[in-house]
Amino acid sequence: MTPIRIPINRRIVLTGILGMCWIIATRISDSPSLLYTAQEPIPSIKLQSRDGSAVDARTLIGRPSIVTIWASWCPTCSAAMLYWERNAADFARRDVTFVALNQREPLVTVQRASAAFSPAVTVWADTAGLFMTYLLSTDLPTTAFIDRHGRVVSVVRGPVSAEVVTTMLDLITAP
Repeated sequence: MTPIRIPINRRIVLTGILGMCWIIATRISDSPSLLYTAQEPIPSIKLQSRDGSAVDARTLIGRPSIVTIWASWCPTCSAAMLYWERNAADFARRDVTFVALNQREPLVTVQRASAAFSPAVTVWADTAGLFMTYLLSTDLPTTAFIDRHGRVVSVVRGPVSAEVVTTMLDLITAP
């Protein structure tokens, strides 16, 4: 006796799988995920500025900072960068440093992908992925909120809601 075969339309199955991946990839976090409360300032991590000069992550110590980790190939990151670009000048007026930290791409790719970014957006490259490893994250985008002492207050994996940004800004700019 031969088993009954149910025809499966591969296109429908593939569309369903891709749809679920899109839902997961574009989720918006309504609350920050507290991975840890850093007692120590961020470590020395060697990065590159958009022009290729060396930058150390510890230069963030002294001012509250928001660091969003992105990649040029990531559609969710591209959508999130629109929000960050619109608000980067407002962050600067609040004396908050905003850094768009590219993850594991060559500097040429970072320069090309960030060419249209607002001048208020500081772009750094992390070709080795060390900052993301420090944050214990594998998600893109990932956003770290850092207080003026250089301690990571919170990490949000995935897109961030405006409400979370407002709450975290109040927290990292508090005296």
